[in-house]
Amino acid sequence: MIPSARPRRLQGRFIFFSAIASLFLLSLFLWRTADPRIVDPRLSSAVAHAEHTIGNEHSSHSLIHVSDEYLDDYETLTNSQDKNIGLKPTPIVHPFSLSLPPASSSVSTPSSSAVQSQDAIPTEPAQTPVAKVSPSINSGETVNTSQNPRIPGKPNNLTISGFVFYGRRDRVESMHCYLERNLITHGGWLDNVIWVVNTKDEADLAYLDKILARSPLYKTHVLSEQVGWPDYAKIWRMVNRESMYIKIDDDIVWFADDTIERLVKRKLERRDALAVSANIINNPPLSFLHYHTGALHPYFPDLPKDFDYSTLEPPPPEPSEEEAKYEEILVDAELQPIEETVETIEIQPEELQTEENEILFEEVESEKEHTALSKRLAILGNKTPWRPSEDPHWTGPDDFEWSLDWSPPPFPNHRWLRVPDDKALNRTPVAHLTYEVWGPTYESWAIASQQHYSLLENIENEKLDLYKFDHPWDMKGERIRINFMAILGSDVLDTDVFHWPDNQGDEDMLVLTLPHDTGRPILIEGTALAAHFNFQHQGGVTTTDLLSRYKSLAAERACLVPSPSAFD
Repeated sequence: MIPSARPRRLQGRFIFFSAIASLFLLSLFLWRTADPRIVDPRLSSAVAHAEHTIGNEHSSHSLIHVSDEYLDDYETLTNSQDKNIGLKPTPIVHPFSLSLPPASSSVSTPSSSAVQSQDAIPTEPAQTPVAKVSPSINSGETVNTSQNPRIPGKPNNLTISGFVFYGRRDRVESMHCYLERNLITHGGWLDNVIWVVNTKDEADLAYLDKILARSPLYKTHVLSEQVGWPDYAKIWRMVNRESMYIKIDDDIVWFADDTIERLVKRKLERRDALAVSANIINNPPLSFLHYHTGALHPYFPDLPKDFDYSTLEPPPPEPSEEEAKYEEILVDAELQPIEETVETIEIQPEELQTEENEILFEEVESEKEHTALSKRLAILGNKTPWRPSEDPHWTGPDDFEWSLDWSPPPFPNHRWLRVPDDKALNRTPVAHLTYEVWGPTYESWAIASQQHYSLLENIENEKLDLYKFDHPWDMKGERIRINFMAILGSDVLDTDVFHWPDNQGDEDMLVLTLPHDTGRPILIEGTALAAHFNFQHQGGVTTTDLLSRYKSLAAERACLVPSPSAFD
């Protein structure tokens, strides 16, 4: 009997329609999973919230920030967002690890107690007020001075406050532009900035008023009386338990766009650390590291041909009263404050290309020419070209070496010039650097000046990676200068700050005594860069044109709107 073909046809149709149905279901599944908002409506609302936040605050907040408790969710943030917000590996020229340590899970989360010191300034949760100043359309093309993108993912439930010890307006003229860029109203991480006023100088106070008018996020804490060492420690009594503070000295003249973000992120990853310092130019012992990683370059002061170096007397142990306050320049054979000169002259950018400014770009040999150059640089003020490449090269004997016993040249506002031969580095001041916090590394004005000119060269040539290391440097109980660092208010208050010893300054307590007593390290974040102008014993730095160069750099690359002059 021949088998019927009918059952086979039915079986074939069943297989065919089953395949069609399977393909349809698979397509539907893939379509739904392609948009995660269809799968989980809660995530859809999170996305909408994030888009609204980005639109209103000009920031890049992570979706995870719909959480109410940032610190409790930090591990989730790290695991889910590391590819987007983690510190990116940096090209390194020295043998440090490139891998980031995982966030420490063995250390407890900082207390959220509302107990505050009696002098604490209440810092409300971050708002998004309208800034009083808006980015100027005439400020030039925006340039990322850090050469790294901004890091998204500001913690929503943590107030981050700038904490500036203010007293010198000529330094702050550059620094405040970098602070302003880092406010939450401009896409940064600073919810506010507290200016601790430690001056009675009327001109300094008037200049601060101009800065305060630029943003509603600026606050002041006026000390009842001026303090010096060791009473700086008393300033820390005012901190708020629920805030993180970015302590910044007023003579920080430059820092990278991502410096604050990297400090905050590292501090939250390493909750065992008491504080995290930036990687600071002109901050021993970090200067020694920068020398050995190739970040420093050969420079010498620009001096007349056949200048008699034996006339340079050893520098005084401390700057003179005039140097300590403001630079003075030689004008028409009379000593006249620089502000009086600049007030009478207005310089437009196109005026740089004039016959009288040709001296800026030429080699000068005679003492008369150098005096004229000093005058011209002082008159230009923040129009002084900041790029070392715009200056001529240094010329001089191949065997010339700089002695640390020499004082600054007798040409106020003098400049330093690049030696074209890199091998000359071992004849320059930085060849005397050592891994220590005192001695020439701390005291030499020449070593400090050379570090600053090297930084300007590295900024111009986009070589800031020469300073960086990714794995945090543990100070292991040794001193580091606290020019720029991140610390939690709760960590300060928990040390019984009202009973710190009267004979110890805040630096002694924060980097020596407290780490020893608590076993909590002080870390250096190698990817967070900043520049410190000078220490007390480096008064000769003020005789260079560096302040003018830093003001020019800030005006070109940092200031969202023109900075008010410190000498108006």
